[in-house]
Amino acid sequence: RLDGEGLVFTALKPAEQGSAMVLRCYNARPSPAAGAWHLSAPVVAAHRARADEQILHEIRLGEGGRSVPFHAAPHEIVTIMVSLAGTG
Repeated sequence: RLDGEGLVFTALKPAEQGSAMVLRCYNARPSPAAGAWHLSAPVVAAHRARADEQILHEIRLGEGGRSVPFHAAPHEIVTIMVSLAGTG
């Protein structure tokens, strides 16, 4: 589930390389937005990435490893890569 005012879901797909899952959204508003992805499976690691899936930095997980918080600039496309527990 994606939470955050003005955030619009755009993609959920396997990463081009490796076993991570790519979560993508964009901020449809002209102001910054705080958001979070909430997953039913525990997340081992989450990273902010560019659209080409190059990792930028690690994201600190919330809610017992099932929430991935982030901030989006005005009209920004946000790409997050997550590795779930039990995936190769």
